[in-house]
Amino acid sequence: MKKTILLSISIVLVTAVSFFTYMYFNMCNYEEKAEQKKKTEMQDSCCKKNVTGEADKPLGSFQTEITCPECKFKKTETLPTEICQLVYTCSNCNKELKPKEGDCCVFCSYGTHKCPSKQ
Repeated sequence: MKKTILLSISIVLVTAVSFFTYMYFNMCNYEEKAEQKKKTEMQDSCCKKNVTGEADKPLGSFQTEITCPECKFKKTETLPTEICQLVYTCSNCNKELKPKEGDCCVFCSYGTHKCPSKQ
């Protein structure tokens, strides 16, 4: 009887450890995939570079109102100065916006102001 109980407890413990190990590695893999996705959504800036290779930074920060073409939701965002944002997710309908043909970023396509390199 005691051996059966000990065996059952051992099986439960091994199963629990296996489950949590599996979940831990899946979480790590998820975080890596999320980071990789974020990297692919951004690219080197289309902003003009100065002689040292650094992006010319404008005085102050630029604001734009981005409008989702799907639900017409508007949100004010700060324009990035050192990257081009290739994907933007609408916070209202969750549609992923991508630049229109000929535009360098989502702000040039859907914002009230173009990105700093196009101004």
